[in-house]
Amino acid sequence: MGNALRCIEASNFLYRRVRLRPELKDRGIFIVNDRKGYMFRLRFTRHEGCVSGIYGMVISISPDAYGNRGGCEREYPSTIETCLLREILLSDSGYPDIYKADFLYDDDEGYYDVRSFKNADKLVEEIIRIADFLLPPSQV
Repeated sequence: MGNALRCIEASNFLYRRVRLRPELKDRGIFIVNDRKGYMFRLRFTRHEGCVSGIYGMVISISPDAYGNRGGCEREYPSTIETCLLREILLSDSGYPDIYKADFLYDDDEGYYDVRSFKNADKLVEEIIRIADFLLPPSQV
């Protein structure tokens, strides 16, 4: 149980840290996950006419990820995982429900599975890379 709690704590810290990064302003909206405490999601800002199937990203510090396993002998989780999300459907109330989105595996973007990162700076670089992919060609 200690490992899962450390992953939840690390994820909450990461969420607070990355959502305020100035280089991510206008790239998307970060959403705290109310279901599993060790992950949160990002809904990307998409330009009108964007044809990409990428709509969001799950960001996780999962207790079962390599580098995060190990029970009480581990001091702190060391692996951040990301996965892309398909179209974000509307909830019954008419608002986007990012929890209804399916995972998207996209070999062209390097997501044949989850991607792993060892620190917040690398995660931010990845968010920018994907967000830039969603921009209109004139803004890239």
